[in-house]
Amino acid sequence: MALANSLQNKLDTKKIVIMDGGTGTEISRRGVDIETNRSWSANANISHPDLVRDIHRDYILAGAEIIITNTFSTSRATLATDGLSEQTEAINKQSVRLAMDARKSCDAQETVVIAGSMSAFEPKVHPEIIPSYEEALEDYREQVGILDGAGVDLIVLEMFSRTVDLKAAIGAATETGLPIWV
Repeated sequence: MALANSLQNKLDTKKIVIMDGGTGTEISRRGVDIETNRSWSANANISHPDLVRDIHRDYILAGAEIIITNTFSTSRATLATDGLSEQTEAINKQSVRLAMDARKSCDAQETVVIAGSMSAFEPKVHPEIIPSYEEALEDYREQVGILDGAGVDLIVLEMFSRTVDLKAAIGAATETGLPIWV
């Protein structure tokens, strides 16, 4: 909660807050093939945890005050496209743990906020997958519950192409009481 208050103070005083860069893009740049996965960088939390942790650490050392968990594509529905739906909780928790480990290794527990990311569902690869509002809400509730339970300070909702998905994500995230950025 102290981190959330620290972030709120920065926003209230209209100070610039520096966020990290694209984690998934950086995973790919550092040599992990994520293009063949429909869940994109999600599996790297399990297959390349040291790399994911190092990316968070490098962003902190570069001055990031907010690091975003590698959970951009870790909802159950998205993980199901790669047959990973049964690992939804493990992959999300691992991602938060890696961000927390990076923050701790930089002794930045009081200065760096960890944001849990949630994004739009597929139509990226499967345009026929268009969940209803109720299906999306259920999926986002599960993911945001895992992220909140794992200890994120903030929820970031990014890259939504359908307003119905964004509305469901906001609805689910609001239930946590955590700050939300869209």
